[in-house]
Amino acid sequence: MTAVIQHTFAPRQLTAPAPTPEAMELALTRLNDLSAKWRATPKGRLLSQILPEDQRTAALSMLNSLLSPGTPSEVLTIVKRLLAHYPGYNADKPDSVAHDWVRMLRDQPSASIWACYERTICRRGQFAPSLGDFLQDVITHAAGVRMVKAAVEGR
Repeated sequence: MTAVIQHTFAPRQLTAPAPTPEAMELALTRLNDLSAKWRATPKGRLLSQILPEDQRTAALSMLNSLLSPGTPSEVLTIVKRLLAHYPGYNADKPDSVAHDWVRMLRDQPSASIWACYERTICRRGQFAPSLGDFLQDVITHAAGVRMVKAAVEGR
């Protein structure tokens, strides 16, 4: 007797929750505070020279976590939240569009994806962003985080 093995090519179900909105908001608030300190650093000084050692260590730890890529399930959760704000998206049926977004965003920092999500949903009267536009915003945000990290490191 021969066994029949069935393969399905449907996207995997990803159900783990993304970081909570409160946690992301707190982390991004701390990033904004650190960015403000960086911009206010007197000419000829480095942010790494101004911050006490314990604050610099804490800032680097936070920045490293902000730059870590999200898991596919975290990215999917954020993407589904984003797409649910726009007409035409039906969260009840399988959505290959959301999985395309996850595939394109999976290597990006989840904090940058969240920051761009927050910025996008706060724009009044705008249409849903294209995946390419959203990805470029995420890349730009992550580059800003890397610049702040370099300033904290003294580079």
